[in-house]
Amino acid sequence: MPGTQSFDITTGCDLQEVDNAVNQATKEIQQRYDFKGLKVSIDFRRSENKIVLQAPDDYKLKAMWDVLQEKMIRRKVPIRNLQPGTRQPVEPSSRKLFCSRGSRRKQRALSSSSSKRRS
Repeated sequence: MPGTQSFDITTGCDLQEVDNAVNQATKEIQQRYDFKGLKVSIDFRRSENKIVLQAPDDYKLKAMWDVLQEKMIRRKVPIRNLQPGTRQPVEPSSRKLFCSRGSRRKQRALSSSSSKRRS
């Protein structure tokens, strides 16, 4: 009676190649005209096996995803194992304004001088 045989097929990927693809995608995105002045990032978290994309809107996020996939394909990293996660809104920190005491004094002086002119 023959014994049953089983085998597992596992596909692994070289994490250094993933890191290289992320770096190439980041460089390309920083040089693209439609991303100039925007706060976007691609973060490869090796310990969690995650790649985190941050962009201001869904259109930019989709463009970043396409660039990242293109770079991974060129570096022969299998992309079929990539699964897009949930989109999480991130509160922009650029809306917070901090000013020093000197600038507050200057603003007060400017506002008081403009109110004196009106009177």
